Amino acid sequence: MTTPAPKSLEIAVTGASGFVGSALLSHLLDRKHRVRALSRTARGAGGGVRWFAYDPMDAASIAKAIDGVDVVIHLAGDGVFDGRWTAAKMERIRSSRVEATRALVAAIGSLPKRPSALVSGSAVGYYGARPWEETLTESSAPGNDFLSKVCQGWEDEARMAEGHGVRVAIARIGVVIGRGGGALTKMLTPFRMFVGGPIGSGAQAFPWVHLADVVGLVTEMAENPAYRGPVNVTAPDGVTNKQFSKALGRALHRPALLPTPGFALRVALGKVAGILTTGQRVIPAEANRQGFAWRYPTVDAAVADAVAEPAGAGEPPPAGPSPGRRVYVLEKEQFVPLPLPTAWLFFSDARNLARITPPWMGFVVRTEGPVEMKAGTTIEYGIRVLKLPMRWRSLISTWEPGSRFADVMLKGPYKSWHHVHSFVERDGGTLIRDRIEYSLPLGPLGALAHRLFVRRQLEGIFAYRREAVSRILSREALTLPGSLEPTPGVVR
Repeated sequence: MTTPAPKSLEIAVTGASGFVGSALLSHLLDRKHRVRALSRTARGAGGGVRWFAYDPMDAASIAKAIDGVDVVIHLAGDGVFDGRWTAAKMERIRSSRVEATRALVAAIGSLPKRPSALVSGSAVGYYGARPWEETLTESSAPGNDFLSKVCQGWEDEARMAEGHGVRVAIARIGVVIGRGGGALTKMLTPFRMFVGGPIGSGAQAFPWVHLADVVGLVTEMAENPAYRGPVNVTAPDGVTNKQFSKALGRALHRPALLPTPGFALRVALGKVAGILTTGQRVIPAEANRQGFAWRYPTVDAAVADAVAEPAGAGEPPPAGPSPGRRVYVLEKEQFVPLPLPTAWLFFSDARNLARITPPWMGFVVRTEGPVEMKAGTTIEYGIRVLKLPMRWRSLISTWEPGSRFADVMLKGPYKSWHHVHSFVERDGGTLIRDRIEYSLPLGPLGALAHRLFVRRQLEGIFAYRREAVSRILSREALTLPGSLEPTPGVVR
């Protein structure tokens, strides 16, 4: 979650149709910026984005597309994992970054009114293959392999814009984890077939980052003039490939035991396999120094969100069951006559959660001691389903005090469960919105159970909660707390 935007900017984005670029467009619009998306082919305007056709190797074409913008965010480049690394493919990877950036900087220099900032993409491949024991920050030396040399040339060309009086910030992006694309889509199939596991030895560093934090940090680099030079866009939770594989297995309820041998990857993928069998332990020192607020700082929270059932980022899930996947959606709203800070703390307190849960559910917190609520927190508790005791393990995947939090079921009676709790300030109180997206096991039997009693049971839980909250508020005076900082408590 970034800081409030200082002002509305006109921002041009190259690589706008890619996995990161498309998510970035939505985020920039949410931040009230005016957005131009640059593409090789013309498109009609849509969703507040203006599309400009351009030739990424022609400075005159680029200049026409970016004339008058305040900031350029440059993410374009040939897909590293799209095909085997033949000599022609490697040249496309290099030229689409190095030469295209050279043309972009030439275009910037030709403009009578130049943008104030260029945020240029790069990658953690800049550092080359490094052992887990070596911690890398933005000041660390580069590597000497193919991708490292590409990144060095890419960054050198971007820095030439400083000679035109433009602030340059370089985003060294790690392995992006998110719904609907990126590296994760290539990892899911073997895990879902129960044959997933680490790559090679699994001891190599895995410099991951959640898509939401990529777009958040890149946006902050565009908005905040304090960002200059290289910025590592990687999560602060450094893990090995084996640790990441275990987190993915937990999120999918699958084992993560069967390693993929390095030689098999080299046979299947060629030279690109080297990216997967080696790694870099990259620390986001600059982002941490600037106080960037990570939405997904831990790998369990990030992976759980990325594999949750909802549709792609930015798209609302269907209003009812999805026939192909039997994913159900339950939405509820409740207005409470409490200031937003009071409502937030009331509904994130374990004692209050127990008070507003129907007694027949047998709700009990099993996590020992106080629980600090934040992204990545795991909570164990007990419930009853059809009078049978069950354990439920939840992971807090999103924690934004005063705005929303979300939890994902790691273990329990459902096949999947993703619950988003939102808080909106209204005159005289707070509107609380709950959106649950869930699916059931056992295929047709699960669908039958849903029709017979599951949906009715969920509706009954929320009806009880509404009455319980009204009863509590009618007899108790809840005072306004002085802080929205995370406090010990449990959220289901």
